[in-house]
Amino acid sequence: MTASIHIQNLSRTLGAKKILDGINLSLEDGERLALCGPSGAGKTTLLRILAGLEPADSGTIQIRGQLATKGSKVVIPPWKRNLQMVFQDLGLWPTRTVLRNVSDALRAAGRSKAIAESSARTMLDRLGILSLADRKPATLSGGEARRLAFARALALEPKILLLDEPFASLDPEARQQGQLLLEEILTHTKATLILVTHDADEAKRLGGQSLNLHDGQLS
Repeated sequence: MTASIHIQNLSRTLGAKKILDGINLSLEDGERLALCGPSGAGKTTLLRILAGLEPADSGTIQIRGQLATKGSKVVIPPWKRNLQMVFQDLGLWPTRTVLRNVSDALRAAGRSKAIAESSARTMLDRLGILSLADRKPATLSGGEARRLAFARALALEPKILLLDEPFASLDPEARQQGQLLLEEILTHTKATLILVTHDADEAKRLGGQSLNLHDGQLS
């Protein structure tokens, strides 16, 4: 069986610090991983290299059997990796409406205007925020903004979902609601998940396995 993600001997140095030191990791389709570790350990760097947003220094990444990264060369660009990353700051487009945050992402991926808007409305409805379609991100609550970030990522039907502490700034109730939403999403989509989190309970709940990143090594 071809692995969804296969990382071999991946290393990355920033300044004088070796952030990643010979990382090896394989995940099958639909498998979940909670990635834990102290701040500054390189968790976000690993996600960004997986997403194709920055290079490694050495090592390789294969995505669904295709070489995506080889050392400092990004072989497959981010938009062709069939994955989506939701950052801790969400990265929403502040001047665009909720609807356009999703539909414009679909347009950028090659969908026609009519299909992009229809698909965007369907996804917003599925995540319970279609009534907010004409509002701007700054007017949303933290939980609503995260639903929008998920809607934009999921509308593109990624095979791999990378989440960088998506619930970190939420109050306990909103955090639990977000976790329930993510569990529902994963059950439906069967996407491979890597979730960066500092919350042990969250890691246990959402990650099929948990690994700790410390001193550049996974354990």
